[in-house]
Amino acid sequence: MRKKILSGMLAAAALVALNVNVPEVQAHTSMSAQAMDGMPNPMVEYSSVAEAAQAAGYYPLSLSELTGYQAEHIYVIAGDLIDIRYARIRNDSAKLLVRTAPVILMQDDDISGVYGATWKKVTLRGIPVSIAEVKAEDGKTTDYAAHWTVGDYLFAVQSEGLSYAAFMAALMDGPIDLSVNYFTKIEHRAMDDDTILY
Repeated sequence: MRKKILSGMLAAAALVALNVNVPEVQAHTSMSAQAMDGMPNPMVEYSSVAEAAQAAGYYPLSLSELTGYQAEHIYVIAGDLIDIRYARIRNDSAKLLVRTAPVILMQDDDISGVYGATWKKVTLRGIPVSIAEVKAEDGKTTDYAAHWTVGDYLFAVQSEGLSYAAFMAALMDGPIDLSVNYFTKIEHRAMDDDTILY
């Protein structure tokens, strides 16, 4: 039931924000549509990745400022999905949206929030990744999106104001590498008695 509700809430999440206080963490809020229709907003903003992680119960994929991007907005959607919106530090219009969610809590492997796009499967750093062009109403490509799975987590990235080449470079040098390095399941094997440690 929770998975079905989350799907509908993800679509509504981009439209409204709600005043909510989370224990030990103050959520940032604004007037919401809840006052108009009584439906709670599933999207709660936090001031840091650590606060969002505490609220969601897991630590998401997040970009260091060394990647050239800094977090502008950090949300937890429906208590499960962490959505971090980054702006490029050099003050141009380039932005990245990075989402993370545990596989077990989602009904679909696509948490991008991009609907109606044609996804193309590619392999990046050994990981199957789905990539799509995001088109404007006139049919022109305006932005790009990607989604993939590593270990027990789903990831998605969407760009704004980046060329395809810049999107792919940002995707591979940041989110893909980080997801592979920090979210890959590692099988632990018992050592034999005659194993020599170095």
